[in-house]
Amino acid sequence: MPKNVRGITVEIGGDTTKLGKALKDTEQQTKNVQKELKLVNTALKFNPSNLELITQKQRLLTQEIDLTSDKLDKLKAAEASVVASFEAGEIGEEQMISFRRELIETESKLKTYTSQLEETGRQASALGQLTTAMSEQEKEVARLKEEYKKRSPYLRRKLRAGQKAGRRHHAALRRTQGQPGKDGRTRQGRGQFGRFTRTNGSVGQNSIRGLYGP
Repeated sequence: MPKNVRGITVEIGGDTTKLGKALKDTEQQTKNVQKELKLVNTALKFNPSNLELITQKQRLLTQEIDLTSDKLDKLKAAEASVVASFEAGEIGEEQMISFRRELIETESKLKTYTSQLEETGRQASALGQLTTAMSEQEKEVARLKEEYKKRSPYLRRKLRAGQKAGRRHHAALRRTQGQPGKDGRTRQGRGQFGRFTRTNGSVGQNSIRGLYGP
């Protein structure tokens, strides 16, 4: 607050005092809160999704709003006496303008802090929902792991049974196709070759006998 405004004598709640003195405690508390709020905002730049920091910011903004509202109430309460002092020539135009500027600035700060608190509340709500969802997901993953542990012996038995069935099917297929012999031919192939040889051999001998006699 400008020095020329602090020195204005005002009446607040029936008490006549200097405006600076009436707002001294409020302004000192406001400085302390603003200092903490600055530190929290700096930390949030590096970790914007930290729920603990956002909660701290909510608390500090709530305090800031309360202190700013208190200051605004006192300024509005002093406004009538400030206008009266100006009209009486007890304060100059510069002091009157500075007081009005302080009043308008305090109103603007209150709106800004209120808006920031609402936005921070939305962030906290969204992060809270996300945290809850992640917690539920972790529980579901843990449940599935536990279920897998219980079912894994059954699954291993099923796997071994499938492997055995695969080996049986493979063996049956090899038997159907015939096993390779030492000469590289399958049993089925050797049988077919033998039958071909015997058949063709008989045909050849009969043909010779027909030409040259028995």
